[in-house]
Amino acid sequence: MSSATKQKITAELARMRLWRRVGDEREAELSNDRINSLLDGTFAGTTRVRGLPGNPTEFAAAVVPGGRVAEFIRLDPDVRRIVEHFFAEDKPFGTLCHGPQVPAALGHLRGRRSSGFPALAPDIEQAGGEYVEGAAVVDGNMVSCRGWGDLAEWSRAFLDVLDRAAVTV
Repeated sequence: MSSATKQKITAELARMRLWRRVGDEREAELSNDRINSLLDGTFAGTTRVRGLPGNPTEFAAAVVPGGRVAEFIRLDPDVRRIVEHFFAEDKPFGTLCHGPQVPAALGHLRGRRSSGFPALAPDIEQAGGEYVEGAAVVDGNMVSCRGWGDLAEWSRAFLDVLDRAAVTV
């Protein structure tokens, strides 16, 4: 990732924290969408995701970001292919906020513990998982959290999972 892209993402994260502090969730969500568009998995308002890696074997870990993008990408065939690979190979997999909607839709939360945006508790349970109200819920190689306020704890837990999986950062 280029230095300019990192600076743009940092600026959007700061803007998102500001909007959430003043209670404007729509602006925070728009900021989250801008961050997602700066990353390679650009969401363009359709049910298809552009810019996904062709070969997931080249990646050591995957993270489904927060925001409502998860509800739109969870049925994308390329997203399915990539997520299936990470769970089949037991590679580190992270979810933030609404992110658990992706593995839930694909049957990967069955028998697992997962955090997520609190309103997703019924979805996680319907998918056969156990909803845990926590900042960094680790279940095997999967790490989940409720949202942006948990990022520090989630990041530490995800780095531990990467370390256990012998992934060099």
